[in-house]
Amino acid sequence: MKAIVTVHNLPVHTPFAIAGGTMQSAQCAIVALSVESGHDALTGLGEAAPFSAVTGEEIKQTATMIEALCDDIKFMTPESAVRVLRDRSTDDSLSRSALCAVECAVLDLLAQRARIPLWRFFGSPVAAPGGSRVIRTDITVPVMDAARVTTFLEKFSSHNFDTFKVKVSGQVDRDTDSVRAVSAWLSARGQDARIILDGNQGFDVKRARQLLQNLEKLEIRAVCFEQPLPRADFRGLAELSRSTPVPVLLDESVTSAKEVFHAREARAGSMINIKITNYR
Repeated sequence: MKAIVTVHNLPVHTPFAIAGGTMQSAQCAIVALSVESGHDALTGLGEAAPFSAVTGEEIKQTATMIEALCDDIKFMTPESAVRVLRDRSTDDSLSRSALCAVECAVLDLLAQRARIPLWRFFGSPVAAPGGSRVIRTDITVPVMDAARVTTFLEKFSSHNFDTFKVKVSGQVDRDTDSVRAVSAWLSARGQDARIILDGNQGFDVKRARQLLQNLEKLEIRAVCFEQPLPRADFRGLAELSRSTPVPVLLDESVTSAKEVFHAREARAGSMINIKITNYR
């Protein structure tokens, strides 16, 4: 297999701000893996998009690791490469986004060689009327002042999202105004949509509870509150879970099967956000 790795720094119309930091541009590394298959030359694509504020990974280091991984599997068949990459998934020294990019490229090759789309290769049973493929996802609203929310959301009004993940910062008054602005925009459109709060570890128990109370007074009920507290604060997460009807969704707190059991024993939340790239 031959590999070409390119790094891209793409402009964004709105800085992507969360409690832990802000992304001013979209940085990603694209890997193209090529292989001869009979009379055909196939190319599988994979992408790594590390966000240093969350994972600590930098794009240049990620691209270098992608190249190293590709060098390790260059003489293998895609089937063998998948097994090797799977075995290396427990290696904590590896960039998770780099491993994901190379694995996606190899899986793309396998799907092409089998002459089936990747969604069918994964066994997806989901189909919309008429046979078209539908992937349900949400839109993320970065941390921003309430005055900017409408302008931001109008950019996506034609996409008909029904779930809105609102990043909140830990500044309760500002967060309350931002969520209220999202809710008002949805109400003005007559749209029945779900709102998820995502704290990215920016709160303590008191401030998280205050935000939920503020929203309750505004008759805004979030579907869940994702990772409001620092990842290791299982005691605080459990306390918050007991004191609010809004489910606490664990994200950064759970990156392994062991931490899943720890979270369950601590009753730290009632939901888990499974990020395949980050698990080990």
